[in-house]
Amino acid sequence: MRAVVDELALTRPVGRRETMRAQLEHLSNMCDQLDFALQVVPESEGAYLARSSFSILHFAVPDLPDVVYVEQLTSAMYLDKPTDVDRYATVMDKLSAAATPPEESREIIRALLKELE
Repeated sequence: MRAVVDELALTRPVGRRETMRAQLEHLSNMCDQLDFALQVVPESEGAYLARSSFSILHFAVPDLPDVVYVEQLTSAMYLDKPTDVDRYATVMDKLSAAATPPEESREIIRALLKELE
């Protein structure tokens, strides 16, 4: 799994301090997994191309095309047209380029955890 997360999503208070700490601890532990890559888009990057969250689903079966999953408040969309998928893939590439590498992102998360001690 590969994820790109806005730094503000990691620092915005949600629930109690213990909840925030548990979520950051989980992300920190996930960063140590070989099949997981997390990148953080620093706050200094400002607003970026993705105006909402989305997932690009890649399937193990080569015959199945990629699908973009966009969650909304009361529904979700699955986009499978190649032009739509390509556009989201381009946005993901730009987000990845603006984000810190996984190693630095792990350190950002661990620094945020220290702030909660």
